[in-house]
Amino acid sequence: MTTPRKSRFADLLEREGDQAEEYLQPEVAQPTTTPLPSPEGRKLGRPSVGKRSNPEYKQATVFIRKDLRRQIERILFERDTGEELSDVIEDALTDWLKKNS
Repeated sequence: MTTPRKSRFADLLEREGDQAEEYLQPEVAQPTTTPLPSPEGRKLGRPSVGKRSNPEYKQATVFIRKDLRRQIERILFERDTGEELSDVIEDALTDWLKKNS
């Protein structure tokens, strides 16, 4: 019958004895600093600006062809006016509503 194989570090641990066990015990770090209080009236994180946080807007998911999206995004990039894909879609839907109302 074969004897159990010893770890590579078994001899080292046996020689060091109790000192080795100290190294094996996880050290629990105590917090040394307390978090700073946030200034009054100011929230942490990103400011809530934009369409996502505006109650006038509601998120909608639509499917459009990849090539159409690429063409629109290329034109918007070239114009560099800050207009977004959602603005183009909103304009198109507004025009559609005018025609069909």
